[in-house]
Amino acid sequence: PVYAFVLLAYMHLLPYAGSGPLWQGDAEGQSASAFGDAEVCASKWWTNLLYVNNVVGGERKGTSGCMGWSWYLANDMQFFAVSAMVVPWFPRAPRTVVGFFCAAVAGSAVVAGAISHARGADITTIDGPHSQYIYGNPFCRCGAYAVGVLQGIWWHLETRRRAEREAGPASGAGRPPAKAWRPAAVALYLLSAAALAVLYALPWSNFAPGGLLDMAHRNWPQPAKDLFNALSRPLFAAALGGVAHCMLAGGGGIVRELLSAKVWEVLGKLSYGAYLWHLVLIIVLFSSVVDYRAFSRVDLIVDYLAVCLGALVLSYLSFLLVEKPFMNLEGALMARLLGQGGEARRKRRGPTIGDGQLQEPLMDPTAAPADAEAGEGSDTSHQSTAAAERFNGQPSRNGLEHS
Repeated sequence: PVYAFVLLAYMHLLPYAGSGPLWQGDAEGQSASAFGDAEVCASKWWTNLLYVNNVVGGERKGTSGCMGWSWYLANDMQFFAVSAMVVPWFPRAPRTVVGFFCAAVAGSAVVAGAISHARGADITTIDGPHSQYIYGNPFCRCGAYAVGVLQGIWWHLETRRRAEREAGPASGAGRPPAKAWRPAAVALYLLSAAALAVLYALPWSNFAPGGLLDMAHRNWPQPAKDLFNALSRPLFAAALGGVAHCMLAGGGGIVRELLSAKVWEVLGKLSYGAYLWHLVLIIVLFSSVVDYRAFSRVDLIVDYLAVCLGALVLSYLSFLLVEKPFMNLEGALMARLLGQGGEARRKRRGPTIGDGQLQEPLMDPTAAPADAEAGEGSDTSHQSTAAAERFNGQPSRNGLEHS
């Protein structure tokens, strides 16, 4: 709903939000936007709502389509849809599922490297071939997503083994609990952090004395660029996942405490809306200028802070006016469905992700299901209320502890 709301505002309200010599629009101000995508928005807006705007639209798709920065939402939704069909088979065919995602990682790297070599692409997104053929290409991006899925499977298996180890054999005393912060975890954390630092710093060695915008001179040979384009995104996902793995395992010290601060929960709820709104503000800010602007670091910082604050404010308003009401409607609908025979069906098939009950078995496989603890005489209205709370974004106490 928020995506559709922002798209509607982008197409029909943005034309009246600015003016000036750089503002693209006709005399009546009826241009769809100042981003130069009025025509494609008028004819291909439906591809955004169906999350296919990254593959449908000919030359005006992806970053060149309507709301060009929404290409990533289409990528992410497509990856999620494929994963949702494959991951449930993991209990029955774990090797097949793992092999599928490993093949996705390898295939993505091969495709990105081959395109980079064929097009002579550089490693920066301001490079034409890189931006057009690699940057938003789902086949070049799926590898990083697959790495995240594999690390999620790894974490699930490790927590299950840890729970079994701490519980011990049924016939004897339990084994001593494993330490969450072992030397191996320290090594993984340091290696992952070092890999992130290298991936951030390494591209600068490719730049000529003229800087990032000096496209005529680069230091790396083309094979080195092809290798970086092929491996940088999967390696970044693996390194970031390694750091997250160590944090979840209880390590990280002050870094973990900082990243666990409550302020990130608030920003996390606003980040999606801020992503949708931020470039709208940038368009209004820089397309409405009436004169040349001299470069100033102070002005750059002020503009950055203004866009960040404005995006968060708009995200908060759209959360209150659009996202939260739809969450309430969804919660009421699911509570009604569960209250009309859904509970009996759920007991027969066991806990699933849709019921919000899969979290405890994942984190503690030895724990009894919630239905068994509650007994056969559970009150349906109580279950409906609990379901409404879950779908209204109010996690259970156990969910908070696990997170």
